[in-house]
Amino acid sequence: MGSFPNAPFFTAGPPGMDIIGVDPNDQMAHFAGQAAKRAGLTAENGHSVRIVHGVAEALPFDNGSVDAVVSTLTLCSVGEPARAVAEVQRVLRPGGQFLFVEHVLSETDAGLAVQQRLLTPLQVESADGCHLDR
Repeated sequence: MGSFPNAPFFTAGPPGMDIIGVDPNDQMAHFAGQAAKRAGLTAENGHSVRIVHGVAEALPFDNGSVDAVVSTLTLCSVGEPARAVAEVQRVLRPGGQFLFVEHVLSETDAGLAVQQRLLTPLQVESADGCHLDR
């Protein structure tokens, strides 16, 4: 969930959404809550936003219990991206949607790829484990 920077985009969703954010960094819950409130994702507007402690490789949901999973610049920071995607498949209900946006190692610009590899150790330390070179 992080700081929930994409909260404003959720306002285009259906009424009465129950949004559950998963984050291993409990300090992000405060920031995510503020972003949800600024976006109008509140009980007064018929929505529920909860942040739970967890990791993408072991989502705290039952099999087939989730309508949609939104992952925004997340797989760069999980320890086992393939396992995280398998978890998404496990928790999605039949017909559920996995919506994601990720950044990846450049395959078309060798110079950029070199920079990504060089900067990854610093990025991992300063950005909650984000790898620029995946």
